[in-house]
Amino acid sequence: MNSVLVITIDAEANTLEVVLTEEELKTRWIGWKAPPVRVTSGTLCKYQRLVSDASHGAVTNLLDIENLSLCGKAQ
Repeated sequence: MNSVLVITIDAEANTLEVVLTEEELKTRWIGWKAPPVRVTSGTLCKYQRLVSDASHGAVTNLLDIENLSLCGKAQ
């Protein structure tokens, strides 16, 4: 990857723009792997599983009990 990476952040419009070629995007997407879950039990696990991200209000979703059942189990 020898291309120049251009990132534009517009806090007022709530946008982040990355300028890459289609080829570069495909290469990055193919090579991407989700990071391992580091928290597997306890209160932080419950929080991670039940609370939405900040862009969705960081609210607790008590209806998502399936995710909560994963706490304390090997991932």
